[in-house]
Amino acid sequence: MAEGGLKPPASFVNSTDNPSETSRSWKAWLEQYDFYMIATEKTKKDGEIQVATLLTLLGAQGQEIFRTLNIADRKDIAEVKKAFTEHFNPQVKTVFERFKFHSRVQKQGEPFESFVTALRDLITTCEFHADEKDKALVDRIVAADTLSRAFLPSYGAEANKLEALDHDQIDSITTGIITQPLFKEKLSRATKLDPTMQILASYIKHGWPMTKHACLEPLKPYWNVKSDLTMHNDLLLCRAQIVIPIAMRKTVLDQIHAGHMGVSKCTERAKGAVYWPGYLGQIRDLIESCSVCQEYMRSNSQYSLEPYDIPEYPMQSVSMDIFHLDGNDYLVTVDRYSKWPACYQLKTSRSLEVIELLKRQFIDFGRPETLVSDNASYFTSYEFKCFIEDNDVKHITSSPYHSRSNGLAERMNQTIKNSLRKALISGQTLCDVLATLRSTPLGDQLPSPAVLLQARNLRGQLHCLPHQLKPQGLHLGEIHSRFVKRQSQAIFQNNTATLPTEYCAGMEVWCKLGHRKWAEGVIVEHAETPRSYYIKLLDGKVFRRNIKSLRPNRSSHAYNKTSINNHIDKQQRLVESTNSDRTLINDNLDKQQKLVESTNSDITLVPVQSAQQSQLAVVPNSVDQSGTATPASTGATNPNQMSSSFSSVVTRSGRVSKPPTRLGFS
Repeated sequence: MAEGGLKPPASFVNSTDNPSETSRSWKAWLEQYDFYMIATEKTKKDGEIQVATLLTLLGAQGQEIFRTLNIADRKDIAEVKKAFTEHFNPQVKTVFERFKFHSRVQKQGEPFESFVTALRDLITTCEFHADEKDKALVDRIVAADTLSRAFLPSYGAEANKLEALDHDQIDSITTGIITQPLFKEKLSRATKLDPTMQILASYIKHGWPMTKHACLEPLKPYWNVKSDLTMHNDLLLCRAQIVIPIAMRKTVLDQIHAGHMGVSKCTERAKGAVYWPGYLGQIRDLIESCSVCQEYMRSNSQYSLEPYDIPEYPMQSVSMDIFHLDGNDYLVTVDRYSKWPACYQLKTSRSLEVIELLKRQFIDFGRPETLVSDNASYFTSYEFKCFIEDNDVKHITSSPYHSRSNGLAERMNQTIKNSLRKALISGQTLCDVLATLRSTPLGDQLPSPAVLLQARNLRGQLHCLPHQLKPQGLHLGEIHSRFVKRQSQAIFQNNTATLPTEYCAGMEVWCKLGHRKWAEGVIVEHAETPRSYYIKLLDGKVFRRNIKSLRPNRSSHAYNKTSINNHIDKQQRLVESTNSDRTLINDNLDKQQKLVESTNSDITLVPVQSAQQSQLAVVPNSVDQSGTATPASTGATNPNQMSSSFSSVVTRSGRVSKPPTRLGFS
């Protein structure tokens, strides 16, 4: 009886012996029951009342099942529903359920929506993973495309009209790709003369072998796209792409690379026009071997840096650089351990002034073991070199066009330059900027540069407690571990790409000389610093470059043949072997497929009318009285004719099966 205008669900009746159907029916009924209980607000009542309501709605069959169930608390609605669910949900046989799912096909006249709904209902008991469900559903739905229209004979004249429209559409595809009739004729002739294309055409017409290993060796690369291959007007198509024979591939590659576009542009052009196995990789190799493209290539992408070793004590290693601001040059030095900054305004552009400033710093803090700088004229002059040698200091310079090698000085340049520009506007000086930087903690629980260098805080405008101005005991091991952690985090966050190709002496490379300007050269030797090499150009000049400014020269004579020529030459050798010996052997896979020599004409492949429908028999062509070769008949023949017509059959295992020798008995 309806309560509050709501009709309760009908009694549950299990009328099937199929466990899966029973399980689905119970879940649907239980869902209706839950909705009814919520709508009538009976979920707020006592559990005993809810159980009684459930049994009443279930009917006599449900009440009979309830008496046989082993339930600890028969007044707990959750326990009761759980017991019923376990009763109606026996162990599902996954193999059987998946068989039913894969056997379900769309019936004649069945709406597509109903078919999809049935598939979704069946897949619930197949126990597919979440990422497998969508793929399984898509595999059960077959949609025809432009090149796979097969009409039923019952359509009559209308089907013929539609088929003619499909042929017109395919003609428009080939016409849109090949706009030059002369090139189309040349391509068609090359397809006819290519044995691989002819065997492929025979596979398309008469069917493919059962397995990939049973295919002839040149046709194995086409196995994955065999369902997309068609033939139209002596041209082979892969979807909307024309299959290019071996003899035309070099010409087509040059046409794709016309205009010297990059890899992405050339790849997109090729995807809409041509196809052959491995054509995308050959396009990439072609561009990498193009000397014009490489000469004007943009810079390499960024990659992770190799970190410096953390110094063991203050002023052990010092980085320095020069920046320009408001018409003045400034020398910046920074301790790689304490990050103590120093900045001096230069009055001249000579190395002697830089030397005098460094002497003053060496007197205050001691001489460092290493100095790191770029290749500015201040730091590469003869005077500076003599100064470094006299003070027993090792001078390390970063590679040209790679300022990231001296990143600490570059970052301190940016900090002081920005702070000084704003300080000058507000009436402050360079000394105020340096005092603030030296008293500011580094972060990550690391103290200020003043504490790391002098073991005490500096007294400044920002007041601090008196004991903080006294020398402090530093835990060097803890500070070193924090530096290591900080460096590791920076490496992880700035890890942009993997390292490029390993380089070695004698390797031919492209060397960056400027913005989008590269030149060919040879690596002479490894430089003193990591990832740096000395490069000798063709004109004899020697440059030092980081690997970021180098690129392997794939167009040089060091590479005897590019992968494009290697692949095409390999295919041509295979074709020549087919023409001369009529034999294709797959030694690596131990699968031999032999073609019997024909006496006066090319071979013709026809399907074998035997239990192994997937294999191809090699039948010599017959010659009529006019001298024109005609294909051998594939119809039924008598035993004697069979012995002469079918010379051999290649089985799936690679064995050559010969016909029996007849003695002439009828």
